[in-house]
Amino acid sequence: LKWAKPTSCFYSGVAYQWESAGAANATYKDQTTHNVGASGSSFMIELGWQVKPATTSRIALDIGAVGWLGHQRGGSAHVKFNYAF
Repeated sequence: LKWAKPTSCFYSGVAYQWESAGAANATYKDQTTHNVGASGSSFMIELGWQVKPATTSRIALDIGAVGWLGHQRGGSAHVKFNYAF
């Protein structure tokens, strides 16, 4: 049995988002909510690592994280198993 050399790569990304002033509200019967405005700048940073058993493999494992700074704040992480068909 012959095994191919696994391949892996690191990836990163940076994004900028600007939201212009907007308003949203809701009305039900005679009740109305306050206007909610969303405006400001946000930055997104993404870092990850993807590994495949071989360069021609249809499967891959992807591990990464995303973080937001500015008007929009927070973060998330993921572990994905990908299969391309």
